[in-house]
Amino acid sequence: CLLVMKTRADWLEELRPLTQEALDREEQEFETMCLYPLVQFQESYIIQFLAKSAANADPLYGIIKPLEKIRVIKKVMENKAAVRNQVLGMVLGLMRNEEMAFFDRQPEKFSKSVLRHLLERMRGNHYLLG
Repeated sequence: CLLVMKTRADWLEELRPLTQEALDREEQEFETMCLYPLVQFQESYIIQFLAKSAANADPLYGIIKPLEKIRVIKKVMENKAAVRNQVLGMVLGLMRNEEMAFFDRQPEKFSKSVLRHLLERMRGNHYLLG
C-alpha cells in the first residue's frame, strides 16, 4: 500500500474549497504573470511569422495599410490551424512544467487569451507591420 502525504495546500483545500471567484482570480493572475509576458517576449518574432503567413495568404498584403494588415492576420489565425498552433507553440514552448500544468487545465480558454492579447499588442504596435 502506497502512503501519500498530503501537502499544506491539500489540507487547506479540504478545509476551505476554492470558490469560483478565487479560481477566476487565479486564472487572471496566470494570464497576467505568465501568458502576457511570454507573448511580449516573443512579440517581434511572432509578428514577423504572422506577417509572412499573411503575405502568403493575401497577395495584396504588402501594399495595404498596417491596420488593415491586422485584419488579414486575424483572418489567417482564425482560418489556418497550423499558423495558430505555431503561434501558440512559440509561447507554450517557453513555459515551465508548473505553468504548462496550469495551462492544461483550460487550454482552449488560455489559447484564446494568448491570441486575443497578441492581436491587442499588434493594434498598439501596428507600426511593426510596416
